[in-house]
Amino acid sequence: VVLWDTLFTHLRPRSVLFVTAHELGHVRSRHILKGLAWGALVLVPELLLVWFVTRRRAGLGQPAAVPLALLTLAFVGIAIAPFENAVSRRYEAEADWRALQATHDPTSADRVFRSFIAQDLEQGTDIIGMADSGRDPKRSACECGAEFSHQFLEGVFLRAKGSTLVTAET
Repeated sequence: VVLWDTLFTHLRPRSVLFVTAHELGHVRSRHILKGLAWGALVLVPELLLVWFVTRRRAGLGQPAAVPLALLTLAFVGIAIAPFENAVSRRYEAEADWRALQATHDPTSADRVFRSFIAQDLEQGTDIIGMADSGRDPKRSACECGAEFSHQFLEGVFLRAKGSTLVTAET
């Protein structure tokens, strides 16, 4: 687990604790090993497809086939991106859930999410692509981020009903 020094300068200690618990949640859930396994599972068919496509051009032994191989890899990457994103979102939600169970502090979780949104905005990240729409992209992104944070926490609280999760307010 790696925690950057900027984390300690931008967040309160309880929020740092939540982030640490989140990262340890990834370790506990073995997300690195699972990610490597998924990567290996996808890599074999991907390489077979590159071999199949480039063999018509005398295989990868010919420099002329390299652009075709790279194009094939790019198309495969685009095709599997939604799947990779779904797996990533699941792993992140699981780590968030583990962090909430460990810290019992949904208020700090909300602060962390809002802080990350604000940090993205400071760096000029246009989260929802509103730059050309005539609306203020930072305002829209902030609204989007706050809505996401609220929806995430609402979902967590709904899942926590009946469980042993105790909030900082209780």
